[in-house]
Amino acid sequence: MDIVKNYLNPINLIKPINLIKPINLINPINLIKPINLIKPININKELILELIGLYTLLKLGYNNLKLGKYYTFYFLKKIPLIKNQIDNKVLEIRNGMKKDLNLPFQNYKNYLNIPTIGNESNDIIESVNKLMEIKPYNLSNGRVSGCVYSNSLKLNNLMNEIFPIIERTNPLHPNIFPGIRKMEAEIINMCGNLLKSPNPEVGCFTSGGTESILLAMRCFKKIAKTNGYKGEIVLAKSAHAAFWKAAEYFDMDIIEIETIDKSLELNDIKKYITHNTTVVVVSVPSYNFGIVDNVKEITDYCYENNVYVHGDMCLGGFLVPFLPDIICDFSLPGLTSISMDTHKYGYGPKGGSVLLYRDKKFLKNHCFVKEDWTGGIYGTSNLTGSRSGAVIGLTWATMLSVGINGYKKEAQKIRNLTLKVSKSINENPHLELMGGPSVCIVAISSSSFNIYLLADKMKELGWSLGVLQKPDSFHFCITSIHTNDIIQNFIDDINNLTNEIMKDENKQSMTPKCIYGTTQKVDDEEIISDMVKEYICCLSEIK
Repeated sequence: MDIVKNYLNPINLIKPINLIKPINLINPINLIKPINLIKPININKELILELIGLYTLLKLGYNNLKLGKYYTFYFLKKIPLIKNQIDNKVLEIRNGMKKDLNLPFQNYKNYLNIPTIGNESNDIIESVNKLMEIKPYNLSNGRVSGCVYSNSLKLNNLMNEIFPIIERTNPLHPNIFPGIRKMEAEIINMCGNLLKSPNPEVGCFTSGGTESILLAMRCFKKIAKTNGYKGEIVLAKSAHAAFWKAAEYFDMDIIEIETIDKSLELNDIKKYITHNTTVVVVSVPSYNFGIVDNVKEITDYCYENNVYVHGDMCLGGFLVPFLPDIICDFSLPGLTSISMDTHKYGYGPKGGSVLLYRDKKFLKNHCFVKEDWTGGIYGTSNLTGSRSGAVIGLTWATMLSVGINGYKKEAQKIRNLTLKVSKSINENPHLELMGGPSVCIVAISSSSFNIYLLADKMKELGWSLGVLQKPDSFHFCITSIHTNDIIQNFIDDINNLTNEIMKDENKQSMTPKCIYGTTQKVDDEEIISDMVKEYICCLSEIK
């Protein structure tokens, strides 16, 4: 079923509970009448207003069950008894997460204040080495999904040689560091030419895929605003979360299409293309299920209807150009912009991505300029001001070192391994392959048992997997560190553990231990947002 999401701000919805203000969902005449009738009886005014709010939420629930549930829960959280129960649940989960996070550091000294007298260099180096020895997963044995994309000794040695030369540079000052500016420009041009851009120099180097996506959506937001619209993004539910982040940051609407385990097709989006549509998003491939959307048909249609299309190639930017059966580049006239990560299959250091546009008018739209600032004229093409020139220099060196032949060889190897895993999952009668992955990610589900049980057992064997949800599944992202032997071990472990689970008579009632990277299972969907925010806060609490 197709779902269109444009959630209202719950704070705005709850206002009538505290303030006697009519809202559009209920006729204001109906709202005022009960208040006037009840006033002479001297019944608690707060109770009346809360009942009005509850009626509003129940009416929402009648029209949209999911939306009604969302707001009803928001309202119920204001009732002291229920709020205390929820707070206690969140606190319980929070304490568990914090304990897990800090467990590796229980025998380490914490530095919570700057030392009065600076530590000796040898002591600092020793501390760094000890901290880096904390490795829940052995990266060298290839049992990690994604995360580490290259273990090339050649590249590691090259970076070690170059880093001291460029560590203090800042591309915000191109007049002081012209060499870094040249490297950054050449990275953009190399990527632009790889993806057949008519203007390969039009783009910018960013800190990662999220920033590239945010900047692209800022561009389309400004275009929409100029034309008198709010800005509307049409995308598949399986698109990257950064697009929802951009919509929240830049006050844009999201039209979310319920496509999960299949590619986004033209027929999926046609009914949602209106005069309000600003940009359509295609994934090549998607992060969660590794599925490639139907870029050609979608971009052709959008081009004819004057709708922009952004290609999310953060994963596929350095793979897809070397896979001849998949086309996602600027040779497609309807493709407006592309994001591609250099720190993934570009094999550069973390903190690198490139955003490309078909034409410089789009780049100009996402730039920020403060022409009358007292500190001088200020303009940037990034969300950040100062940036690390070291990341730029190391990325530039990596691209020159790997070369087209190197990227092509790795892309073909990774695809072959991906197809090998996909084939094995299809042959297992108790497992289900999500979509038809053919680039670098394989997502797995099951109708025979709770797939998280398999994820837990794989973790016990040292495998780190990407745990997904809605539907329950997990994926494995194949990178350059994976060999044919490692992938065969992965397949063997998957099959053996699946057979083990199927033989257990209690498999339907068994509860998974771990979901989404923590050892705490959250059963209550309504408190997940609160829990995640607490998790983020816990990351900086080390005692």
